[in-house]
Amino acid sequence: MPNATPPDPPAAAKHSRRSLRRPLAIVFCLLVSPIAAFVIWGRVEAARLNRALDALEARHEPLDVDKLDPRPSTEEQRQASHLYAQAGRLVGEAAGSRLTPVGKTIEELCELPPGDRGRAERIAALRKIEATYAEVLNLLDRASALDAAGWDDADRPRRQSLAALGPRSAGIVNLVRIGRLACTGDGEGAAAALLATLRVSRVLPPSFFGSLPVQTAHSLRSLLTLTSPSGRSLEALQKEYESRADEHAVEKRVLYTRAWWLSYTLPGDFSEPPPGFFDRRVNPVEALVTALARPARDRRTRVDLAEFEEAIEAARQPWPAKFEAAAALSRKYPASAPPSRRGFVESLVRPFGGLRAGLNLDGTVWNAAEALARTRASAGALAIARYRLAHGGALPGSLGELVPAYLAAPLIDPYTGSELKYQHFGANYRVYSVGINRQDDGGVWDQRSDLQTSRRGDPKDVGIAVGWPSTELR
Repeated sequence: MPNATPPDPPAAAKHSRRSLRRPLAIVFCLLVSPIAAFVIWGRVEAARLNRALDALEARHEPLDVDKLDPRPSTEEQRQASHLYAQAGRLVGEAAGSRLTPVGKTIEELCELPPGDRGRAERIAALRKIEATYAEVLNLLDRASALDAAGWDDADRPRRQSLAALGPRSAGIVNLVRIGRLACTGDGEGAAAALLATLRVSRVLPPSFFGSLPVQTAHSLRSLLTLTSPSGRSLEALQKEYESRADEHAVEKRVLYTRAWWLSYTLPGDFSEPPPGFFDRRVNPVEALVTALARPARDRRTRVDLAEFEEAIEAARQPWPAKFEAAAALSRKYPASAPPSRRGFVESLVRPFGGLRAGLNLDGTVWNAAEALARTRASAGALAIARYRLAHGGALPGSLGELVPAYLAAPLIDPYTGSELKYQHFGANYRVYSVGINRQDDGGVWDQRSDLQTSRRGDPKDVGIAVGWPSTELR
């Protein structure tokens, strides 16, 4: 019969197919659900990160690290950049450490009385060093006479590289010349050389390297104790020190660090990717693992951005409240392990670290406070020297007498929020901050050479002493 209906399958076969559907559906759900959950998680984390970044942009906060670096805008500034770059290349990066022993020669020269035969020997030794770096000093003098504002693109060293320390090393070499001129009584020459060293910072960014100014306290002390520069030279030096006394240095450092970190964490989003970033070859396994870690990495990036927000808020506190704010943040976020000690998963999720890896806020605050205190004390010592020059050698009774003729405003100690300390006896005077222990120790500190790269413990006070023997400062 051609139209006969085929017989129904046995009941046992029907039951077998129905019984398999449910396990297969369960297996399918078990396989698909994690993938769907992963996709949803990735989209949620990406959206959260985008909202966090949009909030930063809406506040117009600096996120492009390239825009935070000062850049020349005139031909004179570009010429200064070229000169500083040449000086940096010639001097190298390790000049400072090589010259550390020369500090003792300078101290001995300053302490020997006129006519002592040892003076000629030490002067000759210093001149020999200056001759070695004659071209560096010439370039430094030429750059100092020009207006300067950061690196031209052709001269800009790789970000955070040791090459950025080249101009600073040139400024350190110049300390030898400053010491010789000051110890031999050439006040005008020493003042001009000191000005050249101070102006090196005009091409340094507000990064870690920018927070390491060349130490000039001993050079300034020798200049004011052993020579009598003109009022014009003293005023020029004072203005340079005042321009270096940056109340907001810590905030700038944190903002710079965040922008630098973003350039590696999110290359191309806010600034140009780091050099060679896209040249690195990634094998298929690395690409897959990186893609799988993307949601966790987006979440970690958002958490790091929140930590940076707290760091910026702490950095914006006034002195001395900044100390307590930084200490509280350090307690909340203890230092994380260095990249070499982080595990595989942590390296995937946080490959370039965050706040705790790129920024030691507590240390940054203390370093900035010491630099600010020393800079303000230097400006105060120069203001007193100008006052004494205009008043027949007499010293002011207090720092308040210098305002507004010799100081635009009172000199505030970042450690206390009060005015810097001032002592005077006869022709001797000192201006100082209470220092890291935040207690007045009577103007006691370790008067070390500017060429000494390390110190023997933390100083009790921080300042400039004019006329007092070095032995009385210890």
